[in-house]
Amino acid sequence: MRKTEIRNKIFEMLKEISESKNHNGLLVVYSDLPNVLARGAYPLGKKKEFKDFNEIAYISSENAREILKKVGEDGAVLIDKKGYIYSPPVYLNVSLFSIDKEEIEPEFCARHIAALATSSTTKASVYTLSEETGKVREFIKGKIKRKYPTKEQEEIIEVIKKDLKKID
Repeated sequence: MRKTEIRNKIFEMLKEISESKNHNGLLVVYSDLPNVLARGAYPLGKKKEFKDFNEIAYISSENAREILKKVGEDGAVLIDKKGYIYSPPVYLNVSLFSIDKEEIEPEFCARHIAALATSSTTKASVYTLSEETGKVREFIKGKIKRKYPTKEQEEIIEVIKKDLKKID
């Protein structure tokens, strides 16, 4: 798979997870993993170097979505440039100085700030799935590259919700 295809696959998987009734928040880091780890990402468990991580699934395998959810229960999921998901998850070292404050949205929590900071200081694409809102975002170079639902989709959802309340 090409890089664009892998990025699209990750985004689509997170959209599917967000549409399920029960989902947790997720933080996914794609590509540039040696640089992400060199900037102070802390692996959960005893493993300290990327060579010690375990490749556990390919992004297009049948069970990739479930593995992504399981690995991402605590910490950031790592996916290498070829599309392989790794374990253990990591805590990302965050520097608020690297963040463009204009990119921070009111509903952001720690995972969104970590995504902004990591994408600002590395060449990684970083994805978040909000546990509270179900919104999916892709961060590249410290900016929100795309999100789901889009602003237009959110506006349509609000109109539908208002119409449904009138019916009740």
